[in-house]
Amino acid sequence: MRAICRATDFDHVYETETAKDAFRTMLIDEKPVDVIICGPLTHLDTGIKLAKAIRKSSAEAIRQLPIIMVSTAAVVEDIIAARDAGVTEFLTLPVSSEMLMTRIAHSIAHPREFVVTGDYSGPDRRRLGLPPRGEDRRKRPPESSL
Repeated sequence: MRAICRATDFDHVYETETAKDAFRTMLIDEKPVDVIICGPLTHLDTGIKLAKAIRKSSAEAIRQLPIIMVSTAAVVEDIIAARDAGVTEFLTLPVSSEMLMTRIAHSIAHPREFVVTGDYSGPDRRRLGLPPRGEDRRKRPPESSL
């Protein structure tokens, strides 16, 4: 991942060992961040906790960042957990440089609408643009906050 990101035209690539270090980089050091790539992680749970913490951040710019999670296995339960934590994209290793760059570029250039509900904060999970089945209980942030 590091080599792929460094081989691109990205001006800055920050690498951290822990979720706490990632927050320190974004909040305290105020490093410019356009996208977060989690993984590969020893424990998917660590990435899920990071995604949830980012989505609950009081800093709006951080809360709405695209999060790309990378895992060693495409287990349906893990993909659902990542989606429900507000992850923007989920990739399974091995990841080609083309695939990673395509997902990063698309996440930045075409962000999905950000929604907030009682138990979910993150990109709209509906990818097909279809209306919801049943009542649409999502609470969208005010236009001025986007």
